[in-house]
Amino acid sequence: MNKQNNRLTLVRTDKKQQRRISSITLQKLMDRLKANTDSDEIALLRYQVKNNDRYVVDKHDGLHRIYASARLQKSDNGVLVVAGYTDMLLLSAGPIVEEKRLEQLKQVTRIVPSTMAAFIGSSGQTLKMVVQVTLPDPLRRDNEAEMEQFYRKAYRAASAIYSSLLHVPVVPSGLNDGSSPVMASCRISADKAPLLMENPTPLNVDGVELVPMAPTETTQGSDDNEVSALISFLSRKYDFRYNSVRGATEYLDKQRPYWGWRVTDMRFINGLSLDAREAGIEARPKDVQIYLGSSRIRSVDPVDDYLFGLSDKWDGYDHVDRPEAVETVVQDVVLWHGGAVDGLQPPVWQQHRPTARRSARFSQIDLLPTAPAAGTALGLFRQPEVR
Repeated sequence: MNKQNNRLTLVRTDKKQQRRISSITLQKLMDRLKANTDSDEIALLRYQVKNNDRYVVDKHDGLHRIYASARLQKSDNGVLVVAGYTDMLLLSAGPIVEEKRLEQLKQVTRIVPSTMAAFIGSSGQTLKMVVQVTLPDPLRRDNEAEMEQFYRKAYRAASAIYSSLLHVPVVPSGLNDGSSPVMASCRISADKAPLLMENPTPLNVDGVELVPMAPTETTQGSDDNEVSALISFLSRKYDFRYNSVRGATEYLDKQRPYWGWRVTDMRFINGLSLDAREAGIEARPKDVQIYLGSSRIRSVDPVDDYLFGLSDKWDGYDHVDRPEAVETVVQDVVLWHGGAVDGLQPPVWQQHRPTARRSARFSQIDLLPTAPAAGTALGLFRQPEVR
């Protein structure tokens, strides 16, 4: 292992919003990951990612960030600049929710000779991998544009190798906006048993022309992985349905089913997007909104469902002309609808009936859910002509 190049950069923002930079060897980083298993901050971060809770205080912002490919320093105005390059890449695989599978895949990375280290990410749902590469000739390392091109090729090759081996998406760690792969990074983490390989064989991509994949295949494969990962992540947390009565998509929190079905709104959608990104899934609010508004969400009609549920309960008598029976049915439909009356959301119909067409048993104002399915209930509420 190249002892000269395998120092990583740690960057932390202190309480005064000042960046603090230090370096650490890979061996000492692994020791620190073991010690961090007692870290309250990382434990809190993982708990909140797992349970989809909102942060009260973003304590994770105070954690160090690890940079593997570049040696960083601060300029006079406090901006991070690249002072040199290392022979390491930092990859992220996931999301991987099951702890047992994370541990299994960590060991699988031993198969690749260029693996230097592997450890569980700070969210507890990603696998981080440090991979050794052969750097270009020293004379070429002063050319920033050439080194940028080298790292893009190296990250592309390494991502393809590990993705095909692990059967999960693998990307440069911490890059969500197309930034230079030289700045790949991750939060410092905790792992009771990180993997550290003694004598890795560097991956040599310099001078090698990678075989290009068809753009449609590459894009489609990446998009499919992200979409599948997002849907899987959301489905573990919630049940979704499209309520045709309300004309809106509703969600049921699987951990808090006693809250009942609630209508999705932009605050909820934005929260889902943040949760997914914290779990290592690149998902914008628009992506979540597209899924929730698509035909993949099952459609339900609460009124029709209720009425069909009565089909095996009919006692053989015609109850349509019995006002007290019809009143019970409509009240049950409104209550089953789950909120058309309570809180008046969504808007309800105020159905005023002429006195001559209204039975004395009914109040003058009947609250019913909005169209279209409410028409069925309204039809049941018809009254016989006064003779």
